Amino acid sequence: MHTATVVRQPAAAAAHYRDIDLAARVAAASPHQLVTMLLDGLRTSLGGAARALADRQPAQRIRTVTRALAILDALEASLDFGSGGRPARSLAALYGELRALVVAGNAEGRPELLSVAAERVATLSGAWREIAPPR
Repeated sequence: MHTATVVRQPAAAAAHYRDIDLAARVAAASPHQLVTMLLDGLRTSLGGAARALADRQPAQRIRTVTRALAILDALEASLDFGSGGRPARSLAALYGELRALVVAGNAEGRPELLSVAAERVATLSGAWREIAPPR
């Protein structure tokens, strides 16, 4: 009976397997890898939000903007100002700038601001990958 449900709903099954895969990757990830995953998700969400805004898809825009802001919250919460010092403060400032771009782009209907935020995240993500600790 369960198999029939999966066959009838291939999109739901694919989403379920993606969720399982993501949960497995998160469970096995180092702290550095978790931040990498968050940055990747943020970039994807920002790109999706820019496209949804440009294409006038309000439901998709709301989902992707909400996800981007939640990821920014998680990234900010992961900062350790006690031992992170200046880099942690710099990242906090960058996350604040990204949040401002997301909020303004969403409120003003300006997908280019979301694209600028996505480009900044891509730059940060590249730098973050460069400092990955050896495995």
